[in-house]
Amino acid sequence: RLAASPNDPELYYALAEIAAAPMPPDWARSEAELRRAVDLASSHPVLAAELRYRWGVHLLEREQPERAAQLLREAAPLAGSGPTGAAVEVALAAALQDQGHEAEALAHMRSVAKLAPREADLARARQMLARLTSPSRGLGGAARAAYRDALRTLSGGDPGRALAILEPAVERDRD
Repeated sequence: RLAASPNDPELYYALAEIAAAPMPPDWARSEAELRRAVDLASSHPVLAAELRYRWGVHLLEREQPERAAQLLREAAPLAGSGPTGAAVEVALAAALQDQGHEAEALAHMRSVAKLAPREADLARARQMLARLTSPSRGLGGAARAAYRDALRTLSGGDPGRALAILEPAVERDRD
């Protein structure tokens, strides 16, 4: 089919997915196919937005938030105000939050409600807002776990014990 339709961006996207599927994934090939698909979709804004979005998510999964944010910023104006626009905004907020740009991430999260988000995008948006507004944000793993234990203890009616759990963990995390 590729020989019959060498300029079909959706085929290159499918090839990118195939390259990313095996264990271990062939990330270089997958990215080359994604790049080709994005280049071919340049005259189709909606498809171009969708492909940039998917490539950005692909990069987020590989813990490359800077590169993901760049692609997602390109996708945002192309995606418009439909469901893809909401998905792009949520993914861009995640990329920004992963880079420590919380204020900018929150600004993108605010725009999600003005778009036409799908239920899955709303669920991701809720998770992202919880991460961005969590009082334990910035704490290390042990301190975050202690924070959760202290909250459970506090809700059980023992504030003294909750404080005894939390204070040492936070002090260790600061060191």
